[in-house]
Amino acid sequence: MLSKQENETALHIAANEGHTEVVLVLLACLRDHNTKEKLTWMTDAGGDTALHKVVRSQHLDVVKLLVKEDSEFEFPPNHAQETPLYLAAESGFHDSLINILESYEKPTYAAGPSNRAPLHAAVIQEHRGT
Repeated sequence: MLSKQENETALHIAANEGHTEVVLVLLACLRDHNTKEKLTWMTDAGGDTALHKVVRSQHLDVVKLLVKEDSEFEFPPNHAQETPLYLAAESGFHDSLINILESYEKPTYAAGPSNRAPLHAAVIQEHRGT
């Protein structure tokens, strides 16, 4: 179900909904116009990039596309202090967590909510058994 946030781009929406083909088309169009970085880096009103959205909605194929597209970008935390790496750790989305760690040259390890690092979130999530 689509829930439009303020300042979302087409990439935010397609990623969140797991529309792999749409994400591929958008990224290809952006490459042709040399604007890929601007769209993949754009944030919505909550500070989420498209990668934040897709990690939260757990669509691994789209995570892989976005990570591959821009492996040098250091995704900043959103307004809730969550990086895509933190969200993957907190949610127990292990495949995404591994993909981000293996693909990014400099994954952002910034402290998240309650000053917890992604490692803290992963340990807490495992302890809960969810």
